[in-house]
Amino acid sequence: MSAKNSVDSVRMEMIADMDFVCPQKEEQIKIGRLLSLIDERIETQNRIIDKLQSLMKGLAEHLIAFAPNLKIECEIETEKAITDSYLQQKRFLLQSIFI
Repeated sequence: MSAKNSVDSVRMEMIADMDFVCPQKEEQIKIGRLLSLIDERIETQNRIIDKLQSLMKGLAEHLIAFAPNLKIECEIETEKAITDSYLQQKRFLLQSIFI
């Protein structure tokens, strides 16, 4: 790549000479199942988040309407705790697929 250009061209000869690694059919199927499970999990988590946000909005509206002077203290789960929980679930999914 020259100093003047930010992108070099790619010629067909360059691509034709490249080696590509393709996993065996069985491994491709396992990878596909894993990605499908992850997609399903993301969809489920998004539905849960939507429901919880709706519930929180309803509770907030209810509290404002019926107890405007009420002081509420609550503990919000930290980002680290949420991340740790996600990683545990991810490990479980991976173990269940590849065992």
